[in-house]
This record gives sequence, C-alpha cells and structure tokens, in this order.
Amino acid sequence: MKRKLVIAAAALAVLFVLAGCGEKEQVPVNKELPRMNPYTGNKITFDHEVGGSKVTTSYDLGSYKLENWRITDTKSVTFSVGVKKAQAGTELLVEHVHSVVAIKATSPQLNGLTQDSMDNSYHGTSQDGFLINPKYPYSNVFAIDGFSKDLIDGWMFAVGDYGEGRITQKRLTEGNLRDSGAYGSEVVFIYNLLVKAPGDDKYHVETLEDRFIVPTVSENSADGVEE
Repeated sequence: MKRKLVIAAAALAVLFVLAGCGEKEQVPVNKELPRMNPYTGNKITFDHEVGGSKVTTSYDLGSYKLENWRITDTKSVTFSVGVKKAQAGTELLVEHVHSVVAIKATSPQLNGLTQDSMDNSYHGTSQDGFLINPKYPYSNVFAIDGFSKDLIDGWMFAVGDYGEGRITQKRLTEGNLRDSGAYGSEVVFIYNLLVKAPGDDKYHVETLEDRFIVPTVSENSADGVEE
C-alpha cells in the first residue's frame, strides 16, 4: 500500500512539473511609457530643465505615417533639442547623443531586442559641442534599418534552440513578429549636455533621457497588413 502511495505521489509530481512547463512566460504590456498617438500626429515632445534653462526635445516621423508603423520598415526619426527659455549667462552645448530603438513584446525573448542604434558627437576643435540656444536648436536624423543585423540575429536566437521553442514561424516577417507578441518599438534618446553657468570656468555635464513607444500598425488599426 505504501509503495502505491509513493508511486501515486511521484506521478502527481510529474504532472505538476509538466503543467508548469506548459505555461508560457509573458512580459506585461508596458503602459507606463509615453506613446505616440495617431490622433495627435507624428510627433512627440518632452520638456526638461537644464542649468535653469527650459529645454525641449522633440521627435518627428516626417512623412512616415504613425498609423503605418512597422518594425521591419526602414524609416527615420527627426529629433531636436532646443532652448525654450534660457537662463541668463548660461551656455549649453550638446556634447553627445546616443539613441536606440528596440522591440517591445510580450515574449521575453523578443522584448528589449535592439533593432538599431546611432551615436553623434562633436568632432571639431573650435568648441566643445553643438551650441544650443533659443535661436539655434540641435537637430539630426536617426535612420532606422528595418531588417538590421541586430534584429536578424535576435530573431534567430528567439526561434532557435536557446530561445522560445513555441515560436514556430521561422521566417522574420512583420506578421510573425506580431504573432510572437511584438506590439511596438521603444525609442530611447540620451543627451550629454555641457553646461557653463555664470562664474564657472569649466563646463559640467548634465544628462537628458527620453523614452517612448511607437505602437505597431496592428495596435494603431485593426486593418493592419499581415504577412
């Protein structure tokens, strides 16, 4: 009798283990980060304060329509940082900009996967960075590669033996990304600003960071194009 109880308990333990293996791990949809909204156009802006000056950062998709946003499209984001209200006597320079676009997904293998990145620094010798003031903002373009090497390598990991075994669609397509839980792109911009206040002999560094989500076409419209 005791042996039968031991066997039954072992069988139950195996069932619990198998049931646990069948559960699919998911990352909750991020509802905290700001999102671009198709009802307010293809732009998003943020306000900051640096050295007593009011600084605004803005991001614009240009002619690329937000409601058509696809992870695998090659596209660009025009970004700028400008001074809305300057602190008297304070000088601001953009020393370096780092930007990244990554996938937002409910799949832990795809969520946070870097798609593309860029860096820009001042390489001249006449000054220490790009001057910004109410008259002259700093502006640049982040060109995003749709089928980038990072995305291809990340997808191969996700569908491979070390990734998500339940992703059965092996081809890297927009539809397969969405079917695997992708719901948008997280765009990150980090600015290193050099600040020289009145009476300072040298600059000090202050950092600005903006993060926002650009939802995919499947979130923006029920009529999204499937692959």
